[in-house]
Amino acid sequence: MQSMRSLSIRTDAESLSNANSFWGAYVAAVLASLEVGVVVISPGSRSTPLTFACARQEGLQCLSVLDERSAGFIALGAARASRRPSVLICTSGSAAAHYLPAVIEAHESGVPLIVLTADRPAEARFCRSGQTIDQQRIFGEFVCFASEWPLPEVTETSLRYLRQSLVHAVERCCSPAGGVVHINCPFRDPLAPTPGAGANILWENLSASLWLKPSIPRSASLISRSFPGIAGSVIVVAGGADPVSAEDYALSVFELAKHWQAPVLADVLSPLRHHASLCKTVLVTSYDSVVRKLLNGDIKAPDISSVVVINELPTSKLLRRWLGQLQVPFYWLSERLDNRDPLHAHSEHIRSTPCDWLRAIETEGSPEIRNAELLDWWKGQEEYLLNRYQEKVTQNRHLGLTEPMVIPIIANLISADSLLILASSMPVRDAEYFWPPSSSQLRVLANRGANGIDGTVSSAIGAALGGQPVVVLVGDLAFLHDTNALLSLAKLPHLNLTIVVINNEGGGIFGHLPVAEFDPPFREFFLTPQKVDIAQLCKAYDIRHNRIQSAVELEQAFAAALSGGIQVLEVACERKQAIDYRKSVL
Repeated sequence: MQSMRSLSIRTDAESLSNANSFWGAYVAAVLASLEVGVVVISPGSRSTPLTFACARQEGLQCLSVLDERSAGFIALGAARASRRPSVLICTSGSAAAHYLPAVIEAHESGVPLIVLTADRPAEARFCRSGQTIDQQRIFGEFVCFASEWPLPEVTETSLRYLRQSLVHAVERCCSPAGGVVHINCPFRDPLAPTPGAGANILWENLSASLWLKPSIPRSASLISRSFPGIAGSVIVVAGGADPVSAEDYALSVFELAKHWQAPVLADVLSPLRHHASLCKTVLVTSYDSVVRKLLNGDIKAPDISSVVVINELPTSKLLRRWLGQLQVPFYWLSERLDNRDPLHAHSEHIRSTPCDWLRAIETEGSPEIRNAELLDWWKGQEEYLLNRYQEKVTQNRHLGLTEPMVIPIIANLISADSLLILASSMPVRDAEYFWPPSSSQLRVLANRGANGIDGTVSSAIGAALGGQPVVVLVGDLAFLHDTNALLSLAKLPHLNLTIVVINNEGGGIFGHLPVAEFDPPFREFFLTPQKVDIAQLCKAYDIRHNRIQSAVELEQAFAAALSGGIQVLEVACERKQAIDYRKSVL
């Protein structure tokens, strides 16, 4: 056998026993050389060649997860946190269908996933063979690339193809227009590493180049060649983003804002809110309350001539409604190739990064801008509302916890090295409303691609696999929707994971909607009240649990939880009280 150099493929008897085994071993070796992230595997027979090889491959972090839906979100969370593609492996049949919610979220968020679905060979399809469905294109338009491998054979041509297809998969899912790559993988028996077809392969004679470590091509930057000269009264609106260097990202956006003398409206999912000291104009975090007053006609803002949107719009519906009423040009800055404009405004998309746009502006220059009146107005609104929020928290502290009061407590105590994950529904909205600006450099993530509540806890587990302390804030229904995730925690006691469950015994977000006035059917079909004993649920999975009923208890329990381990902090809240609180403050 010639030197394998960088590609570390196993050459023991099991790996060489048949074509399927060799194929699996080569796949595992290439994945390891490409330095993918976590490999999440759900048990099954047809995927044996892939599972067996990956589980034994040095350099791959493999995790077995029984429930494919939970597995999908664990892989998603790991990929989102590490910024490296996770790999999902499942057997044939309906197993792959359970990945769909996570695939959709990854597609909408641009999170890199590689899905390897084992399948039966062509002769077993469309003839009522067991555990066989049509798996090609099973994820529809929610993938950036899909293909099917041929049946395994150990030849120079097939192995070169196999290697290049994996290189291409990683490149595609990690590109600015990336997301999910799906590869369907058919196998004939024997699936286990027993002697069979291909056992006498003269693999020693394969070209030495097959053992070289492959590399990912560098994609050309998707930067627009036309950088608009923006003048007049400008505001910058920064939505969720998770750049590799949050500090560089924040510096670039704030320098752009300084160039335009523009206020910056920053979502809680934007690094800008957590790098507030870098802002050289005005950072606005209370914009939901501001635009509420604008829409109600209670106040009037100075004129605005253009809006720059960084990556995407924040969560706030009121902000979107107000922006939608502005008859001004919008400039959408994002490397992604999809349409980022839900307002259907007079828009120009700039396929660039803030850093590259800043360089272009500095090179080309643009008109001098003076926006003192606009800056002073937004600064006054921000200072007034932040003081009002703080006064309200102080006034209500002795009355017991409400959902929004949880936000400033966690914001004050969470460590800078932690990763915060916010569930969709009310947690991400309360954080948008009430998470104060700071220089904590905290990294905040959420599954806001498709905005679903599913897979929140699983995503947090995946994120925690990297060793970082993870805090997830989740409502009771989202927590119960993903209870199969708790099954995986039993074998991951080393994780540092704090799950804060806001238990208001139902879907609190629906209480803010007009349908709340119509009961029936509101209570049963929208509020969906529940009486699950979360303490007993945690006990069944041997997970530490603490029920919280006051601000002091939450402060003490949260501080203690940050020391390590897995813990559920159940915060008991009264739904109607939370609704009244938000109305009185916002």
